[in-house]
Amino acid sequence: DGTVLGSNTSSFRITDLGAATRRPGRVCGIHWVAPPYIVPVVEIIAGAETSDGTTALAKGFVRRLGKIPVEAKDVPGFIIVRLINALYNEAMALVAEGVASPQDVDNAYRLGSGMLAALLGPLRQADLALNKNTTANVLTYLYEKTGETKFKPLSILGEQIAAGRLGLAWGKGWYDYDGLDPEVIRRWRDEKALALLDLVKREGLLVEDPSAAAGRGGKR
Repeated sequence: DGTVLGSNTSSFRITDLGAATRRPGRVCGIHWVAPPYIVPVVEIIAGAETSDGTTALAKGFVRRLGKIPVEAKDVPGFIIVRLINALYNEAMALVAEGVASPQDVDNAYRLGSGMLAALLGPLRQADLALNKNTTANVLTYLYEKTGETKFKPLSILGEQIAAGRLGLAWGKGWYDYDGLDPEVIRRWRDEKALALLDLVKREGLLVEDPSAAAGRGGKR
């Protein structure tokens, strides 16, 4: 009766899995990311009937294993699959449209915004780098020029702008920065980014084709 059933599914609804049991309150998602022995994050998903106690137990379990839990609603794809596949789909579109080669698309991301995304995440990265008015203008331009609804600015962005949550320089964005010195935070970001870049260089990854370097017994 006290056992928790934790599914590693990356997309099946936890509510549906729980409905096939006699104790849906003890069913949750515990989604590991491959390779799970390296990736530090684990997704915790609560179905419609999952109890708060089950969710808390799952989060405590992965923390005891030295992992970082992230909690998601029971929607198709949760957090990780939706983020990954949105990025992957756009990367494929750039190749399909002849905008760039697969290698140039990968390098543009992994040695560009992807490095800071690894350090900060996309929302905090935007807080530290951009005014949300700029973000809205860029999205509007892309939407008007491409006609693709994926670029249409979301209402939540307009709500953030209306509330004055424009980013770090305004003391609030997706996160609150009240009482924090923006310059100190920016220096922290730059120091960590330079440390990350130094690691990339030391590991021989500041090259056009890292997999080819690895295949030749590249520096580790």
